[in-house]
Amino acid sequence: ENVEKYVDKQTGMFNQYALGIVIREFIETKNHRVAAIISLSENDNMNPTIDWRSYVTVMEQLQQYCQKEFNRQIYRIGDNGFVLLAKSKENAERYAAAIVAQTQNICNSTFTAEYSTLSLADYSDGDEFMSKIVDICIEAINKAANFDFLTGTRNRNSFEKFLIQLRNDKVDVYYFIADVNNLKETNDVLGHSAGDELIQAVAKLLCDT
Repeated sequence: ENVEKYVDKQTGMFNQYALGIVIREFIETKNHRVAAIISLSENDNMNPTIDWRSYVTVMEQLQQYCQKEFNRQIYRIGDNGFVLLAKSKENAERYAAAIVAQTQNICNSTFTAEYSTLSLADYSDGDEFMSKIVDICIEAINKAANFDFLTGTRNRNSFEKFLIQLRNDKVDVYYFIADVNNLKETNDVLGHSAGDELIQAVAKLLCDT
């Protein structure tokens, strides 16, 4: 089969699809595991130097750390979450605590990591287990959703926080609002991948300008 469909292109980690296959195999063989679910977030969510590439870099470093220290593969879930499987809750918590500490070592307080554990023994259905993992990661993402992964630019949530900070500091600024013409037509005729490329091109143009 095509190996690429099991791997996250940005980090080289195994992806959510690969984790789902592994989970279903564990359930079928009654070989229970405990998932350590780790999520990254920004300590300073107003720091303009932090962008999506920073998250990817940190996750790549953590992947190398897990492979070296624990001989364990990790699976990327969502934008800033990943999962490591262990044979017991004690091992899962030990791995996760070490990853949290390592995150602080390599990030100089730029990012923080949080973890929770989930036992496969409590579930009889792999899809339900995966859904719970994704829910945990989404909840963590929503707490620190300040940038757009498609374009690498900061999003509306971050913009509104920035405006609040400017008002509190009584700083006056000017900004403009731009719209992309014919985006719907691009999606309808050429497909959403082409629409994504159009949005990325416009974002790059604005950043470069």
